[in-house]
Amino acid sequence: MIGDDDVAQGLTENQNAYIRHRIAGLTQRESYLKAYPRSRNWKIESVDRQAWAMERNPKIYPSIEEGREQARKQAIKDGILDKQMILRELNAIGYSDTNDYIRIERQNGEATDVKIIPTDDLSKEQRVAIAGIKRTRWGVEIKTHSKLEALRLLGREAGMFGNSQDDDEEPEDDGFIDALSGAASKVWGDEE
Repeated sequence: MIGDDDVAQGLTENQNAYIRHRIAGLTQRESYLKAYPRSRNWKIESVDRQAWAMERNPKIYPSIEEGREQARKQAIKDGILDKQMILRELNAIGYSDTNDYIRIERQNGEATDVKIIPTDDLSKEQRVAIAGIKRTRWGVEIKTHSKLEALRLLGREAGMFGNSQDDDEEPEDDGFIDALSGAASKVWGDEE
């Protein structure tokens, strides 16, 4: 990943440290603060501005991308990451059910209380879907990962939705909105 040849490309030790932290998954700000310890005394806006500039350095960003790709390949090679593992995680998220995490208590058909099921009582698959748990002033909030996004990714993998690039394109204007506006103005035209 980052070796002696990078120093030969004119990268400093701090820049190499920044690249290593970015490859490890830290944010731009976190990486800059770790790579440049003196920046901890700066205003956060200054740190963000310098980290932003670092990402645009033509020697740094390609090194980050190359390092991430190497790390991904190594994770696959080492069996840390594989397609089946990802699909299992997405499946657990996509098919999770709110009733796995709470129990609604009722009296005479009326909901009287909501009990949270302890995480120790949940299966690994059920715990995977949980993005976070926090105490609020009103009680406890359980946040799950996006079911919709998980199902969308599973559907794409199964070939159910066609080319993923097609999903991101703007729909073609078929004139429906203009026709609807014209019809609405005819109906409500005298109310302006």
